[in-house]
Amino acid sequence: MMELYIYNRDLELVSIVDKYESFLWKRRYTKAGEFELHCPVTMGNLELLQKGMIVHKNDGDQEAGFINYRGLSQNSDGEETLVVRGPFLTGYLDRRIIWGTQILNSTAETAMRCMVNNNCINPIDPDRVIPDLILGDFQDTTETVDYETSYSNLQEEIESVATSSELGIRTVFDKVNKKLKFEVYKGIDRSTGQSVNAQCIFSKEFDNILEQKYTDSLEGYKNLALVGGVGEGSARKLKTVGAAAGLDRYEIFVDQASLSNEYDVVTYDTKTTETVKAEELARIANVRTAITANDANIASIKLQIKAEELVEADRVAPIKENIFNNKTAQDVLRSQIADAVKAQMKVLADYRTEVNRINASTTMTESEKSFALYMAKETFDADMAWYIDKEELLKDQLAPLVSQMEVLESQLAEASAALAALNAQLKAYEANAVTLRNQLEVRAGFIETTTEQVEVINKATFTDEQYSAMLAEKGNETLATTKPVEVFDSTINLLSNQRYKTDFDLGDVVTCKSLKWGLTIDSRITEIVESYEADGMSIDVTFGNDTPTLLQKIKQKLR
Repeated sequence: MMELYIYNRDLELVSIVDKYESFLWKRRYTKAGEFELHCPVTMGNLELLQKGMIVHKNDGDQEAGFINYRGLSQNSDGEETLVVRGPFLTGYLDRRIIWGTQILNSTAETAMRCMVNNNCINPIDPDRVIPDLILGDFQDTTETVDYETSYSNLQEEIESVATSSELGIRTVFDKVNKKLKFEVYKGIDRSTGQSVNAQCIFSKEFDNILEQKYTDSLEGYKNLALVGGVGEGSARKLKTVGAAAGLDRYEIFVDQASLSNEYDVVTYDTKTTETVKAEELARIANVRTAITANDANIASIKLQIKAEELVEADRVAPIKENIFNNKTAQDVLRSQIADAVKAQMKVLADYRTEVNRINASTTMTESEKSFALYMAKETFDADMAWYIDKEELLKDQLAPLVSQMEVLESQLAEASAALAALNAQLKAYEANAVTLRNQLEVRAGFIETTTEQVEVINKATFTDEQYSAMLAEKGNETLATTKPVEVFDSTINLLSNQRYKTDFDLGDVVTCKSLKWGLTIDSRITEIVESYEADGMSIDVTFGNDTPTLLQKIKQKLR
């Protein structure tokens, strides 16, 4: 089985795991990937596979993941399983916000690198540095953005820019130099519509796909955004993004009232000591008053959070238990479905072997061969029908569980909304406390000077054209998440003519065909799931943008 190298947070190799039940490695193009490992419950595994430990595949893969979840389960036979999972290293960006306001009118690659640099690598506050994180090689991609963002989650902002510009993101695990390199990259165009790169075609008819599912959906589709900026009523700044009419027009409103049309202009004025003292003493008094009021707000919010936590525990606990039970049931059914599919492949392989054996026989007469072939076909049809029926029955059992999970996730989000809102308020007040105390320290320092070159900050307003471009970018970001869903989900034949990571890889644009269904589409590989089990490796590839999950839809509405 694939060897898994386990590193600690200091990027030091601790041990190797090579005995496990299953390992799932999910690579994503514009988002952080994730992994899940199922292994026996042993003292060694329990001590080794702790939260925060880094998991890296020993096959030259550039990325790694860190454990942020551990779970233990026991089946009816008493067999125990340890499940650990977590995001790829890009998930570290989820631990940071955009501290303040960033205005970026540049390429999408530069914008993402600046956001990571300013908030994780070279932030003003050294406590915000993510250890060992550096910027990788600059790829000089050409996609552009006109972008402003404030106090939002860093990973979500990076993934939003990556999605709207169709660029890939990854954090390369450089185990030799003990560095984590954040990179932006662009997949290779291998479709039949170009002649520069080797072409890659996937089709059942070419025997390089074992299973496939095609989805063509307009659910959630929007193609025209009305973006609302600052102002109220008739004075509100509005920007229309997109062009469509009649039944082909799908509208959405994007509320960007918080997107300011002002920015700071800094100038300097040299003043005498007495003038500075008089002005700064007045400002210090105002800052101290603001600190007192802000501290009172923090104390009040903390009391509200404690009260809400007691109430929320009763609301959330049964929902989380139902989610856990649902997930466990889904895992069991998915495992059984996978076993049924593998059994079908084995039946087919056995049948082909038997046919070849009969045809190659030199001791059987032609009539004996015909009868043997007939009996082999009968056995094949019966066995295959049994496993297909079993697979369909299991899928019928899985479907209501999937629907139930969506309802449970929605209930969990609703049950946790009040506490999340209070915590958000607390974070805002605590951030304001840091800002105010920094102001107080700086103001006090002015008093000690004899003459001072005072920084003067005035507000300036973006031109209508500049602000309109910023609103348009927000509209394009939203429309990038509401595109039509046209996707091929396929299980790739690893023994076919198309070799994984040689002829195709994550982010590449390839051509998908189905002569039977009359379909030919050029689509980007947006996700690749590598599965490792006792009987070998398999990969499932997603061509195109998959249907958004309920959680993704909620985040889109909150943006």
